[in-house]
Amino acid sequence: MGTRNLTCVMLDGEYKVAQYGQWDGHPGGQGMTALRFVRRANLTDFAEKVRACRWITQEEWDATWNGMPDRPDERGSVSIDGAAAHRNRFPHLSRDAGADILHLIADSDDGLSLKNSLSFAGDSVFCEWAYVIDLDKRTFEVYRGFNEEPLAQDERFAGVEGLEKSSEYHPVRHAATWRLDELPTDKAFMRAFKDEDDDDDEDVSEEAEEAEDTEALALRVLRTKIEPLDVEAETIGEYLAELLVQLWIDGEGFSGKRPFGESGWKQWLYAGLIREGLIAGKLDEHGSIIDGVDTEEGDRLITLAIDELIPLATGG
Repeated sequence: MGTRNLTCVMLDGEYKVAQYGQWDGHPGGQGMTALRFVRRANLTDFAEKVRACRWITQEEWDATWNGMPDRPDERGSVSIDGAAAHRNRFPHLSRDAGADILHLIADSDDGLSLKNSLSFAGDSVFCEWAYVIDLDKRTFEVYRGFNEEPLAQDERFAGVEGLEKSSEYHPVRHAATWRLDELPTDKAFMRAFKDEDDDDDEDVSEEAEEAEDTEALALRVLRTKIEPLDVEAETIGEYLAELLVQLWIDGEGFSGKRPFGESGWKQWLYAGLIREGLIAGKLDEHGSIIDGVDTEEGDRLITLAIDELIPLATGG
């Protein structure tokens, strides 16, 4: 869906990323992509990649079209073939990248040359949503478009002038903020904007359906990445399989407290669920639980996943 949007990263007191996106700008689309990225990313490494990024010059931008089937005209229009060829070679410069620009930066070797689309935040009649990762303040912020009220001076985008000046609309307005060490679960994130969608949550229906679909949720739990120290397993599903094997081998001598020699083994699974945004909780920089883990919801999800193992395996 053509819901235009902006993805920004602030570092060292300046915007290092201001990526225009053409599609799926609502919270259940690019917002969820940004949230899940910042939840799982190594932000120390990511900051170094962001620090290496720079704004592309007009001359460099023009040069990226050399050898393409077509190049933009005076209005910026380009043929489908020309746009596709350019996107394939320079995905980080494409309007299709959206919040995936975060992954492209994280996977880059020496930073990227990016287009600076910060002024788009000033066009709230066109910029419907904006997402900001502020690595200085350690916050994840969401901004909403179609703003007809002047911004207070302490608003992030106050004073940003859009390319399409309008006396009726002002820059995008702040909608929500979370600390990077207290990010919401997917459901809590969607709930924060439930009343914001005008079409009976049509934009986010796909996310809502997935959250309520038992099989999809069970698969997501089973595929959740974990980092246990007591057994070689990369996902919760692999850990449960190792647990079952150990139960079979040990028989009556199986230890529920120390199945692999270490106590507190459930913490590895809870930590994975927290990183995935499936349960509430707080992790330290090493990925260990330090506060507020929702063990009740964690147990429910693990039990749900186990209950679904047989139908998932048999196709029933």
